[in-house]
Amino acid sequence: MKRNISKIDDILSRNRLSSLKTIKAELKIKKNISLIRFLMSYFIIKIDEIDYSVNIAEYNDIIRILRFIKPNSKEELYVVEDYLKEAKELIQQKQQELGEREEIVEFLCKLSEKIGTFLIETHFEMMNKETKTEVFPNLDSSKLKMIVEDYIFKYKDYGHLNLLVGICPKACEVKLSGKSLIVRVLKEYFAKPQERDFLSKVMALFVSKPNFTMSDEDKKSVADLCEQYSCILDVKDLIFIKELITTLGIKKEITQEEKMNLLKIRFGIKRFEFADISLSYEHFPVDMTDRVALTIDPSGTFLRDDAFSIQKNPDGTFELGLYITDVTSVKVGSPLDVYAYNHFSTIYVKDSLISMIPEQIVHRFSLNSGPRRAIAYMFRFTPNLELIDCKIVPAIINVRNNLTYGDATDILKSKNELYDFLKNASDLAEAIGDSLGNINTYHRIKEIVRELGGSFDEIPEKYLDTPGNKIISTFAIFLNNYLAKTFDKSGLPFIYRVNDFESPSNVQTQLRRYRHDKEVCDMLRSLQTLYKVSSFSSINSGHKGLGLDAYTQATNPARFYPSLMIERMIDDLFIKRISPEEYMKKYENVTGYADYFTYAQQRNYSLTYEYNKLCRQVTTEKNR
Repeated sequence: MKRNISKIDDILSRNRLSSLKTIKAELKIKKNISLIRFLMSYFIIKIDEIDYSVNIAEYNDIIRILRFIKPNSKEELYVVEDYLKEAKELIQQKQQELGEREEIVEFLCKLSEKIGTFLIETHFEMMNKETKTEVFPNLDSSKLKMIVEDYIFKYKDYGHLNLLVGICPKACEVKLSGKSLIVRVLKEYFAKPQERDFLSKVMALFVSKPNFTMSDEDKKSVADLCEQYSCILDVKDLIFIKELITTLGIKKEITQEEKMNLLKIRFGIKRFEFADISLSYEHFPVDMTDRVALTIDPSGTFLRDDAFSIQKNPDGTFELGLYITDVTSVKVGSPLDVYAYNHFSTIYVKDSLISMIPEQIVHRFSLNSGPRRAIAYMFRFTPNLELIDCKIVPAIINVRNNLTYGDATDILKSKNELYDFLKNASDLAEAIGDSLGNINTYHRIKEIVRELGGSFDEIPEKYLDTPGNKIISTFAIFLNNYLAKTFDKSGLPFIYRVNDFESPSNVQTQLRRYRHDKEVCDMLRSLQTLYKVSSFSSINSGHKGLGLDAYTQATNPARFYPSLMIERMIDDLFIKRISPEEYMKKYENVTGYADYFTYAQQRNYSLTYEYNKLCRQVTTEKNR
């Protein structure tokens, strides 16, 4: 501002904003447009510079400046509009900066509303001067169209648009480029995600009015837009579009299947479109069918990808066999591999699933009862359960039983023929668990944890504190820790599962308070990391949630692409025994894979959450 701002403060203070003539005289301003520019500049500066921590009440005087903004021409009106648009943007910025102070945010909201009221009153005043009438419904349609356009697309002011529609019902009949206003608003809705809340309210306002009508051609335009863009929407927006087209009588309600298909399209989940898939292995497997191998999974499991055996040798040593389904027959770059890579993981939604490897094929990898191919990890322990060594070989195993968690619990209670087998496995799992960081604490916490975001209606069976659950999860964590440590020591490229969440200061205070109680400290640390979603990295930084210095996820390659890739790494290094140089060249882009895995994991989490939320909403509607 060319004039000193303290001088205008003084003038306005002495005149209490009551005399426009005195203000113009003291400021030595003659042209109305010059006064408008000056007062609007002052208005914006005061919004920006006022000390909100002292007294926001002085805004009551600043707002009164608007009383002296009297545009007498379209040129002056455009100047006012530009300044007030800048003022509203500044107010939004201040609301974000001062969001913690409710009284300031509330005041800024009222200020924004007063600006909107001023704009609409100014518009009507200008129109009244031209039409020489004060009856709003008699406004010329072109002028009404201009006002409606401004309040939707320029000012984005729903409150005063609502007022306008109430004052002037003909606003509902406005057409833009010969089409219903709804067509233009819907295009903006699809193009500008950040404005969808506002634009959905605008569309709901118009279609709810008794005099709102649409031609069949406009309805077809709306239907085409919805069909074209619905795949980019989240659940909340899909439901709004469903309600809109139902209200307009364009189409019947979107079915559950249609909603699921739209979500799949949005998240890039493609259909299985290739016919015959040939799967071939390169290794002749070791025969390990003489061992008693079992699987333990939640009831209703459709894919069993890990099994175990345990036996005590004559010299007192223990042999633990951990068997992971062998998916090395899925060749790199094949159509099946590309399909699995794009899907990233099997997605479990309520009462259904989307399989990473299509269901027509994935059953071939399930470790159901009978002879099965697997990668065998054979661990040998001393009588004191200290690890001696581990051998990794491709194997044929004979799965004797597919148990559920409930089966395992019943066996350990009833002491039937498998009791000794499961008791040894349980004892070994307990000993391993004691040596692996915080995993026993982790198990206790998981007992009370639901899926992140409340995706399920009841606690998933995998989180229950049962003997079978503890055996399987401990063995899986042990194997993942062992493999991660092995690769970390080798310095070769690898995919690590990392969780490097830092506890906030208040948690650190709690930890210091309970520093003498290890169990409480472990619990607090695990609580802080449990909801921190682990990510993937080519650099090992440990897994703080489990309290482990190295971790990966290698145990479910038929339903999790990182595991599939890790199994290939293990196959190359320990079974094919390619040279370190060849290995490093083959996996030189491991960082890129890790970044994609972290992205795809979050994408699939979002799909799972949104679909389950959609299911809950449908259930709620049915129960009404």
